[in-house]
Amino acid sequence: MCLKIKHIGFFLIIKKYHNILLINTLQTFVLVKKNKFTFANKFKIWIHY
Repeated sequence: MCLKIKHIGFFLIIKKYHNILLINTLQTFVLVKKNKFTFANKFKIWIHY
């Protein structure tokens, strides 16, 4: 339940700053891919959205 509420909170933030986070997510994904997914866990939620 706590995780679900937390996900809703992230969803609202991402919805509010959709354009900025979309660009950051794509850049982060590229960086993570280049770094052999070293930061995969840290940005897992962002990549899901």
